[in-house]
Amino acid sequence: MLAIKAMREQKHRGWEEGKVRVIPHWYFTDRRQRDMDNLSASLKAAFDGLQDAGVVKNDNQFISWPDTDGPTISKYNPHVILELEAIADL
Repeated sequence: MLAIKAMREQKHRGWEEGKVRVIPHWYFTDRRQRDMDNLSASLKAAFDGLQDAGVVKNDNQFISWPDTDGPTISKYNPHVILELEAIADL
């Protein structure tokens, strides 16, 4: 994952505690309507992987925020980019 590589290059050790905002930026092949609740649930494997990689101590630190821009079309390269940001405790 590119984010983990970038973190290591910047000597960022991840977040041991506190909440981390996750803003998914979705890129789809077309403009069909998607069920955003199901999309959010599909990120569970990514959250587990980020925990395993040491980005966070526990994946329950993640708080998912909706992508306010909505999905973007990427006809030949569908993907999701996760933007992570530490936030003050709620």
